[in-house]
Amino acid sequence: MIRLELVAGTAALRTVEAREGVVRLGRTPDCELPIEAVHVSALHATITAAPDGWVLRDQSTNGTRVARDGARIDLSERPTREALLEDGDVIELGDASASLGSEIGR
Repeated sequence: MIRLELVAGTAALRTVEAREGVVRLGRTPDCELPIEAVHVSALHATITAAPDGWVLRDQSTNGTRVARDGARIDLSERPTREALLEDGDVIELGDASASLGSEIGR
């Protein structure tokens, strides 16, 4: 299971939980976690259930980063534009206009 909580940005505080499939993050209301922020793309990123955990994939040109243990992972610098999420990761979308805290369980 993954639990995402919107902790910053211009959108109201929201939480979404998923046990399988794909969670879409972006500006459009049909995303599982819609985020109303200027630098967030319509479909900014996806989080997909995989055998070894949850994989974040950058779908935007505005940038997606993961803050983990004081370091920042920029997905645009990775060939796959992906990162395997860990419990406590903070996902930053666009120009730091929205951050998500992630809680990952099995």
